[in-house]
Amino acid sequence: LGTNPLSADSDGDGRSDLVEVEEGTNPLEKDLQDIDQTSITEPSSVFMEMKQKISDMMESHYKEFIQALISIETGIENEQDLEDLYTYYMRTDAVSLLSSDLETSPQRG
Repeated sequence: LGTNPLSADSDGDGRSDLVEVEEGTNPLEKDLQDIDQTSITEPSSVFMEMKQKISDMMESHYKEFIQALISIETGIENEQDLEDLYTYYMRTDAVSLLSSDLETSPQRG
């Protein structure tokens, strides 16, 4: 398997290699199932792991990542429509995936 014989948890996700092998997850890689299991007790680590996973997806499959976000937000599933919207998104500087309202920080009290 290539797991670390000196550690019960080779990927450092808080779940033992044995449990991960029994459940069919990869003991060498933190995956979404691992994140779901740790989210109950470690919300800040879940945030960091999800952020990293999303960043990795964005870097390796940017077009598909953007199309998936557009589909989730709009409900559009037609591949040609998503292709057209992606092309429009890439050509238009004014198009943003996040609301411009997020540019202003909320008042903290």
